[in-house]
Amino acid sequence: MNGNPIYTIAIPAFKASFLAACIRSVRQRYAGYELVIVNDASPEPIDEIVSSLSDSRIRYCKNSENVGAEHMVNNWSRCLEPARGTYFVLLGDDDFLDDDYLKAFNELVSLHPMLDVSHCQSKIFDECNFLRSGNLKRLSYWVKRAKRYQLSLLDILRVFRSVRKQRK
Repeated sequence: MNGNPIYTIAIPAFKASFLAACIRSVRQRYAGYELVIVNDASPEPIDEIVSSLSDSRIRYCKNSENVGAEHMVNNWSRCLEPARGTYFVLLGDDDFLDDDYLKAFNELVSLHPMLDVSHCQSKIFDECNFLRSGNLKRLSYWVKRAKRYQLSLLDILRVFRSVRKQRK
């Protein structure tokens, strides 16, 4: 990759069970990203999973000792240290990105270049891959609506909150 990537996607890794699938979900058609994986001194085979991949966009770091859940913000900061992207995406080692996540995110930041923080809708699955939370609209849906109706994200958020209140 020439120059700095647009996105740094960082995975603070401790559990190996979903890590390979998590990494596969990141390796999308969108090319302007790097993937930073920080092994939090895990006893699980994180090293083996990462070393089996040959992708120049992947950067791998390993903590000398476990930071743990008690001080997870320190591990998130460790993920930021090697980051070179303009935008930073933090992804859990058991999380997955939709195929068009970076494309939709790119549309969002193009519409709102002053945006500092964003969070998209999430779907929660259990360890058997069963959907445990409502099937919420994807980020790309909201970006398209904002474009179509020339609305700000704040307007979209107000509409979304109104719809949620009506469903309760």
